[in-house]
Parts: sequence; structure tokens; C-alpha cells
Amino acid sequence: MSRFPDPPPRVPVPPMVYVVEKTVWEYKQIKRDLSQGTMPTEDELNEFGKDGWELVSVLNHAGFLFLYFKRIKP
Repeated sequence: MSRFPDPPPRVPVPPMVYVVEKTVWEYKQIKRDLSQGTMPTEDELNEFGKDGWELVSVLNHAGFLFLYFKRIKP
């Protein structure tokens, strides 16, 4: 029997991650008139994707369709 209490069990500590550079985003808004029937085509959306744009939101308001894209600023 020891004179000192048992030490608490060791809990693993997750590794530290240091972020040196802050991510800077740029945004793109596409506006389409729904009364004109000018919806974005699959080819057009694929071109945005090839350029690094990610669709993050779609809003249908007052007869217009708004598409919002973002990508990391080069």
C-alpha cells in the first residue's frame, strides 16, 4: 500500500492545429427572371463548378431566381 493516492488516469489530448492564414472567400450572384424561363443550364452550372464555384444558396423572390456561389479567393 502506498502513502499517496493513485494518480488520475491519463486522458489523451488531441493534437493542436494552428491556422496561419485565414480563408478568404469570394462570392458570385446569378439573377434569372423566371417569367422569361431563363433557368441556368446543367452545362452552365458545370462550368461554374470547373472554375471552383460552389452553389451555396438559391432564393426565389418576386419572380426572380437568385443563385449564390462561393469559392476560395485565389
